[in-house]
Amino acid sequence: MKNKHVMSALVLFVLLAASACAQTNPQNTTNQDSQSNKPTQSSVHILDLSATQPPASPTVPPAPTPIPTQVQTVPTAALEAGDTPALEANATTAPVSMTAPACTNRAELVKHLTVSDNTMIRTGTLFAKAWRIKNTGTCTWTTAYSLVFSSGSNLALSQAPAPMSSEVKPGDTVDLSVLIMTPDKIGNYNSNWMLRDGSGNLFGIGDAADQPIALNISVQQTVDQKGPSCALCQKEVHQQ
Repeated sequence: MKNKHVMSALVLFVLLAASACAQTNPQNTTNQDSQSNKPTQSSVHILDLSATQPPASPTVPPAPTPIPTQVQTVPTAALEAGDTPALEANATTAPVSMTAPACTNRAELVKHLTVSDNTMIRTGTLFAKAWRIKNTGTCTWTTAYSLVFSSGSNLALSQAPAPMSSEVKPGDTVDLSVLIMTPDKIGNYNSNWMLRDGSGNLFGIGDAADQPIALNISVQQTVDQKGPSCALCQKEVHQQ
């Protein structure tokens, strides 16, 4: 009977101890759950705010301050007195052109050596028309100069220009001639000729050197006086 009471007391003690342990375990569990909800150091991600900030604007250097230009002023009184202001040491002088002025081409008709103006000549007549020309310009006529047809009726037997046989200096004269064949049709004919330099520029007689050296003839079927023949014209040229 006594042992039965001892066993009952032990069972009661165990139950009381178990009840006390059960009351303390929820607190521990709560503490463990609260500790598990706290973030650990390894699981925290730090947001880099510098990546979201706009880039800094580039610094613009200040514009250079312009340096004022110094202008040298000359007193009015000095200019009125006739004084010449001194030039700056670094002033530049414009170069002086040493190019010589170009020469001019101009001619003068001295006289008709053969067949004067308005001479009547039979149809189909061959003759030499010759002029004496003076160089009144400042250019020397070289052998590259020539007499060429310019306008009117081209009655020349040859279409080639008549070149200078030698140089003609300013003030000198030269005799130039071309062979002319009168046409078969009667009438008045005008044939104009000009001089040409080595560059192909035409010039003539007169103050402006723009007048031609002309040939004016009257071609007739019959002529009372004996018309000039080619042999006669050539003889007249050599006799001058």
